[in-house]
Amino acid sequence: MTIAPWALSAVLAVTCLYLLYSRHRAAVESAAVPWPLSSVFESGHRTQIIVADINYGMLQFISQKLGSLEEYMLPNYQQPHRAANPTAREKRALEFLDNTLHTSYADVVVVSKLLSVMGGNHDQVVVRSARDLSLREIGEGNFVLVGSPASNPWVSLFESKLNFLESHAPGSVTTKAFLNKRPRGREKTHYAGLARSGEGGEDFATIAIVPNGQRGKVFIMQGLHQEGTEAVGRFLEELENRQKLAEALGARNGAPPPTFFEALYYA
Repeated sequence: MTIAPWALSAVLAVTCLYLLYSRHRAAVESAAVPWPLSSVFESGHRTQIIVADINYGMLQFISQKLGSLEEYMLPNYQQPHRAANPTAREKRALEFLDNTLHTSYADVVVVSKLLSVMGGNHDQVVVRSARDLSLREIGEGNFVLVGSPASNPWVSLFESKLNFLESHAPGSVTTKAFLNKRPRGREKTHYAGLARSGEGGEDFATIAIVPNGQRGKVFIMQGLHQEGTEAVGRFLEELENRQKLAEALGARNGAPPPTFFEALYYA
C-alpha cells in the first residue's frame, strides 16, 4: 500500500510538534526550579531528600556519647550507647528508639519549603529517613541531606569536600560549633551559636553543593541545631535571599552562579 505524500507530511508534522512540545515542557519544568535547587532537582532525574534521624540524635543525648557513620551502618548501632545495666524504663526507651522513625519539625519545614520553591513535577522527589539509606544507594545520584552529622550521619561521608565541619566541645554532645578548616582574612576558626536546641538566640548553618560520583550532586543543609537547619530552609524560600547568596558567591554582572559551593549562614 502506498502512503500519500500529504499523509506522510501530516505524520511528520505531528511528530515534530510532539518533539517540540516535549522539549518545551522539559525546559519549562527545569526553569521552574530556581538556583541553587536546580543543581539537584533536574528534570528526568530522581532526587532523594534525606531527613535527619532524630532517634539517633536522642540516643547520643541519652548516652552522652558521640556516634559515627561507621557505627550507624551496623545492625547493632545502639549497643555503644546502652548502659551496662539498664533499668526497665531505659530498656523500654531504647526499644522505642530502635523500632520507630522520627524526624524534627525543622526538617519538615525544610522539606515543605523545598517542594514549594522547586515547582514542576514532584513525582521525581522521594523523601526518606537517614535510617533507611544505605552506603550503596548514596554513592551515585542527586541527594538533599538535611541536618548535621549528629542526626544525619550521611553528611559526614562528604566532609572531605567541605570547609566547615561540625565540632563538639570536649565531653559534650549538645555544645557544638562549625570548625573553619581554612580561615581567610578576618574569618574565625570556630563559629558557635546556641548552647543547645530550644534556647533563644541565633544559630549558624551551612549550605553546600558537592559532587557525588560521576554525575550526581549532593545538596547539604545543616545547622548546628534544629533552629539553624530550619532557618536555612526559610532563607532559600525567598527569591531575594537566593539572589543575595548568588551575589555573595561571585555571580554579579550577568555571571552565572557556581554549580558547587559552600556558604556559612548566620541564622
